[in-house]
Amino acid sequence: MNNKKTFFKNISWVFSANLIIAFLKWLVLIMIANLLTPKDVGVYSLAFALSAPLAMFMHMKLRSIYVAGNNADFSSFSKTRDILTIISVIVLVIMEIFFSTSMSYVILLVGLIKIFDLHSEIYYAIPHKSEKLSFIGKIMVSKHLLSFGTFFFLLYFTRDLVLSLAIQLLVQLIFFFFFEKPRTKRYLLHDKMESESIISILKKGVPLGLVLMIVSFQSNFPRYVIEHLLGVEVLGYFSAVSYLLVLGNTLMLAVTQTFLPSLSRYLSNKNYNKFKKRVFGELNLLAIGIGLTAIILCYFLGEFVLDFFYGQEYAQYQDILTILSFSLVFNFIGWNFDLALLALDYINIQPIISTVVLLATIIFSILSINYYGLYGAAYTMIFTNFLQMILRGMATVYKLKKIGAL
Repeated sequence: MNNKKTFFKNISWVFSANLIIAFLKWLVLIMIANLLTPKDVGVYSLAFALSAPLAMFMHMKLRSIYVAGNNADFSSFSKTRDILTIISVIVLVIMEIFFSTSMSYVILLVGLIKIFDLHSEIYYAIPHKSEKLSFIGKIMVSKHLLSFGTFFFLLYFTRDLVLSLAIQLLVQLIFFFFFEKPRTKRYLLHDKMESESIISILKKGVPLGLVLMIVSFQSNFPRYVIEHLLGVEVLGYFSAVSYLLVLGNTLMLAVTQTFLPSLSRYLSNKNYNKFKKRVFGELNLLAIGIGLTAIILCYFLGEFVLDFFYGQEYAQYQDILTILSFSLVFNFIGWNFDLALLALDYINIQPIISTVVLLATIIFSILSINYYGLYGAAYTMIFTNFLQMILRGMATVYKLKKIGAL
C-alpha cells in the first residue's frame, strides 16, 4: 500500500510540475504574441528550432542512463555534463559569429538557456534514482516560476526580447548554483560506487544523443521549410498554434518517464509479463485516452482558445490545430515504445529508426509544404509520428522475442 501511495504521489508531482512548466512556456509565446508581433514569435520559435538539435545531442539521456544503472558513480556523470556544456557553448558562440543576423542574439541566448538547463537535468538524476520525484517536481516549479517570472516582468516593461532572455539566463544560473545543486546533492548515496569513465558514459550517451538530435531535427525541419518558403511571420503563427500540442507531449513524456525504474526492475527480475502489460497495455491505453481527449478539445474549443490567448488573427488557423492534434496519439504511443527500448537497453536501433524518419520528414515536408502550405506541415507531423510509432513498436517486439519474452 505504501509503495502504491508513493508511486501515485510521484506521478502527481511530476505531472503537476510539467503541467505548470509547459503552461509557463506557453505564456512566453502568449506574451510575445500580445506584446510584440507575429514576426517576433517566429524569431523566438526559429531560435528554439535552430538550437534544439544541439541541445538534444548534448542531452544524451544522461539522467536516464544514471537512473537505469545499478552501481554508477554520480561524479563521472557530472564531469561528463561539464565537458559537454563547454563544447556546446563554444558551438553556440561560433554559430552567433558566423551566422550574424538580426536574430542571432536571440538564437544564442535561447541556446544557452537550453544547454544550462541540462545541468539541472543531470542533478535531478540523484533524487530520481531514489524515486524522490516529488522533490524534483517542487524544485522544477520553483526554478521556472522564478526564471519565467523575471522574463515576463522585463518583457512587459521593456518590450525587449533580447534583454528579457539575458536576465532570464542569469537568474537560471544563480538558482542552479546556489539552490538547485546543493539541494539535490543531499540525496546522493555515499555508499561505495563503481566509478564509470567518461568515455564509457559517452559510449552509452552518444547513440542516444544522436537519436535525440535527429528526432529534434526531424520535428523542427518543417519549421525550417516554413521559414524558408512562407516567411518568419507565418512560422510565428504556426509555432503559436502548434505549441498547444507541445503541452500534451510534455505531460505524456513526464508521466511515462516515471515508469522507467519499474520497467528496468521487471526486466532485471525477468518478470516479462508485467513488463509487457505495462508497455503494451497500461501505457498505450493512457496514450490513446489522452490523445483522443486532445482531438475532441481542439475540434470544439480550438478557435475560442486561439482567439482568447493569441488574438483573432491566430484563430483563423483553428483547422490547422485540429489536424495537428491527430499526431498526438501516434506520438504518445511512440514515446512509450521509446521508453521500452531504453529499459531493454536496445539503444543501437534508435539511430536507425530516427534516420529513416528524418529522411521521410525531409522529403514529405518539402513536397507537402511547397504544395499545401501550413496544411502540408500538419500532414507531415501526422505522417512522421505514425511512421516513428510503427518502427519503434516493431523494434520493441523484436527485442522481446530475442530475449525470449515473446
